[in-house]
Amino acid sequence: MSYGELYGACVTEGIVSEISKVIQMSLTTAILILISLKTCMAQVATCKDDGGRDVDW
Repeated sequence: MSYGELYGACVTEGIVSEISKVIQMSLTTAILILISLKTCMAQVATCKDDGGRDVDW
């Protein structure tokens, strides 16, 4: 294996490693955003009072 081939293999491996890190960070960020949105959503129950009007709890 020549120096050029070895250097090319190392550069390619480094690029793939960096792309993998970026993808992993992006997925982690997306998951954290989805979890944050899920925990911030409030559920509101609508019930009827004695007069038949809608009441939010």
